[in-house]
Amino acid sequence: MEIKFIIIIAFSCVTPRTDVLPHHIPKPFLVYPPPAWQRHLQQPSPNKILISPQQPKPGTVLVEQCNSLKEYLDMMEKVLIQRCLASIPRDLDLLEQLVIEHKQFENDLSSHELEVESIQKNYQNLTRRTPAIQRTVESITQQWDRIWQLSHVYIERMKCVEIVVTGIEEGTQVVSEVELKLAEHQDLPDELEDLERVHQELLDIQQIVQDHQILIDRLLEECRNVRTLVVKSRPSQKIHPDVDKLEEDVRKLRMRWENTCSQIVERLRSCEAACDLLMKYRNGHDIEKAELNNLENGLRSQKIEDLGPSEAELELERLRSMYMKIIEKKTSIEHVNTLGGRFIREAKIYDLRLAQYKASLEEVHPSLDASLSKRPRIQSGQENVAVQLDAMNSQYQFIADETYDRIAKIYNRFQHEKNFSGVDREIHPSPYFKHAPTSTHPHYPKKNGPRYWSWGFWSLLKF
Repeated sequence: MEIKFIIIIAFSCVTPRTDVLPHHIPKPFLVYPPPAWQRHLQQPSPNKILISPQQPKPGTVLVEQCNSLKEYLDMMEKVLIQRCLASIPRDLDLLEQLVIEHKQFENDLSSHELEVESIQKNYQNLTRRTPAIQRTVESITQQWDRIWQLSHVYIERMKCVEIVVTGIEEGTQVVSEVELKLAEHQDLPDELEDLERVHQELLDIQQIVQDHQILIDRLLEECRNVRTLVVKSRPSQKIHPDVDKLEEDVRKLRMRWENTCSQIVERLRSCEAACDLLMKYRNGHDIEKAELNNLENGLRSQKIEDLGPSEAELELERLRSMYMKIIEKKTSIEHVNTLGGRFIREAKIYDLRLAQYKASLEEVHPSLDASLSKRPRIQSGQENVAVQLDAMNSQYQFIADETYDRIAKIYNRFQHEKNFSGVDREIHPSPYFKHAPTSTHPHYPKKNGPRYWSWGFWSLLKF
């Protein structure tokens, strides 16, 4: 028995050799199965328990998921806050670039929406919800909503900024064109056609301003919205210099706009008033000028040096009648001077306002003279009317003086003639009975007007 057992053990311990087998026989097919007793040893015991790796708890998985997402949300929130704290752009190209970047930001943020929903769903499926897990999930949800809310405010802010920046550019262009058109005007003319042309140009400019008034109104409204949204997007910041600068630019543009509007209204009023005055002045001046020309021609056509007593008496009667006309024309001459003086005053106001307005544009238009279109230079209307009034008053004074001189010469020459019936008593020139225009207006007759005489001379003229 002992010998047999040893043989069996020895036989089982011998390993078969495969190196001496033929090469055409694959080695894997020559591997012998383990002996039965080995197979018996390899079988697990029915009383032995298999231990598998431990599965993670659902709460732990949820916390790890929240922590991973929070790192991402912290990064995105930091980026968004930095964008909100950055100065608002004043260039449309830069503004467009920022809009594109923020669109990519929102797309990236939206890609994690399913992850947030998964966290909320997993939290709802927990059988045991601890306060710590609840605070973690609520923090994730609140941060997610906070980022999106701030992102929407940032988008609205960018929209308002775009409207304001675009409005400033368009408004500046319009107001600059209007300013140059107003600066091209010259002094108020004294011709009705030219004055009506200026009035029509002002009406056309006023129409342009009215058409773009809605642009300025919207600009002011959106500028107020920009401050509201910037303050909302920067809750921790109290001072906003970039918004202050934007509002200052809008304020300057509004002042320029209102100045042009007031310029148009004031010039239209001056043109309308000047046009009415000029029409009345022209009618009165033309009438008085024609009558004065007739009186002067009558004086120049008659010589008194070769007159006899009878002819001198007839000439004296004609001169007396002429002098009565001169006295009667005092009121009409005064009226023409009044109309002309009012037109001159209106023209001076218009010209002064025009000069002041041009001077005020030097800051915003440094090369103003080069920017203006060249127009033929016309003489100032107020200067022309002043010259016309001076000429009319000088003519009126000349006729009055010449009439007096002729009456005096005839009287002095024939006062001792018996056949000269016009002599009743001694007369001599006297300055005490003045009937010339008494107004203090600078364009009334500059001299003392017609000369007047004592009672003896007035009896000669048969009052």
